[in-house]
Amino acid sequence: MVNIAKRLMQAKFNRHNPLEMVVIDPRFSRTAAKANEWIPIRPGADAALASGMLAYMLEKGWYDKSYLSYANQETSAAATPKEFTSTDATHLIIVDSNNANNNKFALDTDLGLGSTGEKVFMSENGPVVLSGADDSIGNVDKNNILDIDANYATTPYLIGGVYTKTVFQLLKEKLWAPMKGSNGKSIDDLLAYYANECGEHINVDKIKELASNFWKHGKK
Repeated sequence: MVNIAKRLMQAKFNRHNPLEMVVIDPRFSRTAAKANEWIPIRPGADAALASGMLAYMLEKGWYDKSYLSYANQETSAAATPKEFTSTDATHLIIVDSNNANNNKFALDTDLGLGSTGEKVFMSENGPVVLSGADDSIGNVDKNNILDIDANYATTPYLIGGVYTKTVFQLLKEKLWAPMKGSNGKSIDDLLAYYANECGEHINVDKIKELASNFWKHGKK
């Protein structure tokens, strides 16, 4: 922790490219005293603030769409520019309350796609089974990745009689869950809910500001 604090202070007082430090903490800590801005938050509301920021970033399209489509190391390594990690955003989750594996990653054995017990992700041409210890895709075109934006709908995929959704679909549904059954449907309505959870010092505009600044830093 001492080394992290030292590096933060060095970056903050860098004459050529100073770090802008924002501290979100219920307490006015020593770190908050050295920050450019201190934002008091209701204790335990960190997840609400993060959810609000993420919901706004997704709404604005402030995310790396290509990267989220790389289902494993093989697809990310074949990307231009090359990526060194992958995500499970296009992996399928069973969303069928009648299925014993409900809310778990869908395997080929669940969907009638094989017998290896490997996970399944969604590509532009339909479901694909990940195979091998290194999650290789076998003969599938490595560039046949899912257009994450075009498949943003909440409609489930019915595969082998089993309803599934991608991790990315479920993420958006989770973020928007507070609006279910309410009259609020706009992004501002959603952010107002999260701002209220965060306490009196955080409003809709502050969540938007934090999300915007976070996005502007890009991938580091």
